[in-house]
Amino acid sequence: MEIEYYERDGINFLTANAVAYLMEQKLIVEAPKGGLILGPSHNEGGVNVFRWENDEFPIVAEFEGWEYLANPFFTAQYSQQLEAINSEFDGTAPFTEYEIPSNIQLLDLRPNQQGLRKWLILGKAAQWIINRHSTQKHLDWLHKTNQEIWGSMVGS
Repeated sequence: MEIEYYERDGINFLTANAVAYLMEQKLIVEAPKGGLILGPSHNEGGVNVFRWENDEFPIVAEFEGWEYLANPFFTAQYSQQLEAINSEFDGTAPFTEYEIPSNIQLLDLRPNQQGLRKWLILGKAAQWIINRHSTQKHLDWLHKTNQEIWGSMVGS
């Protein structure tokens, strides 16, 4: 099925039918806790990201595999540090996949067995996305801090 959307004021919105289809096919991943994204690179089409705002579904970004999504509390408390980390690399260097430690929270956004692409839905609160090069360099700190802050704010 072609994913339906409409455009208004330069912003693309998923239709309610498209969201219903994605939900029915289990192609929507929620990520309030954040984590390491497994999914296609930007060159492979990336991971489409949308929000649910006032009964509309704006498409807000395209993420890619190997990026790290910080939870909203981590984002709020460490915004300046996350911005500094994210700006260490400009994205032009070649990227090599690496072995992911077993303790890392993963967000599996790889296409399903039928090859259908998954979509990420974000909540209303801001969440930093860290580029894949900076993620690789700082993965241990990102994961540890992300988990600790989530636990202190909402419990496990």
